[in-house]
Amino acid sequence: MAHEADADHANTVDGQVQIVKPQRSVLIHNPPALTSTGLTNPAAVALYVYLYSDAGQTIWVYNHFRTSLLSLQSAQKDVFDAPKNLTLESKLGGWTTVTNTFFAPTRGIVTKIESAHGFTS
Repeated sequence: MAHEADADHANTVDGQVQIVKPQRSVLIHNPPALTSTGLTNPAAVALYVYLYSDAGQTIWVYNHFRTSLLSLQSAQKDVFDAPKNLTLESKLGGWTTVTNTFFAPTRGIVTKIESAHGFTS
C-alpha cells in the first residue's frame, strides 16, 4: 500500500513492482505550507508561489503527483488512472478523522494491515 507517486516512481526505477490500481481510492493532496518564519522570507514565499504555478504543478505531475490546478488536470489524464470512485477526505469527515481512522499509531486500519505484514512506521 503506497501513495500513487511512490508506487509509480518505484516502477519506473526497476520496472519490477506490481501495481494494483483499486476501483475505489481516496484523493490525497500533500500541500506545501509556509512556517511563520517562512512568511517573512522572500525566497520561501517565492518557492511557495512557484509550487502552485502552472510551471510548478507541471513538475509535480511529471513526478507522479496529481495537480490541484483545474488548468492542468486535462494534461494529467494520460499520467493517472481514474478510479471509478474517488473519495475526497472531506466526505470522510476531514483529515483529523481520516488520520485517526486509518493511520493512528496503534489502532489505524492501515497501521494494523502494515503491522500484520511485519511493517512498522
